[in-house]
Amino acid sequence: MNTRRRSITNRLETWNYLISLYGNRCVYCHDNYATQIDHVVPYSYCYANDIENLRPSCAYCNILASDATFFDFEEKYNYVADMRAKSQSGRRMLLCSVCMIPYYSALHPSALFCPVCWAKEYRKDVPAPKQWRDWLGKLSMAGIEHRAYMDLAEYIYNTKSHNVPKLRKLELLAEFTAEYDK
Repeated sequence: MNTRRRSITNRLETWNYLISLYGNRCVYCHDNYATQIDHVVPYSYCYANDIENLRPSCAYCNILASDATFFDFEEKYNYVADMRAKSQSGRRMLLCSVCMIPYYSALHPSALFCPVCWAKEYRKDVPAPKQWRDWLGKLSMAGIEHRAYMDLAEYIYNTKSHNVPKLRKLELLAEFTAEYDK
């Protein structure tokens, strides 16, 4: 049996398999660590969870593609590259240094922390402007489980282990994301 063509239903098993195939960097930008399982042809279009339709992606590239329809990886790869080039002239996308959630610089003045981790770091109330709530909604619509990022932040702050290596954060993020699939 060709293992590349089988359908995998367990998210953690799928994540580990994709990382073994493609590595731990985003298949679109090759810059960021992959934090998402991306559907090349959107799930909303064909409901395909077959392994050949899945790629490891950073949340930013996943959001850029949103649920636009693509028929193969090359078409989506080119589209994401074009969108990344266009977005470089506008708002700056950042990754929180604690929970690794993507956010725009316009959403929060800190270049290191998302609003939630900023509040934890400085023991302040979480700023909840409409822009941040809308952003979390957009992440959810893109299939990005933002609660898993917050779980990662809770883990790091509760264990007081701020020096967690990025690869370990990715493993934890995959585990936390899998919990929401149950």
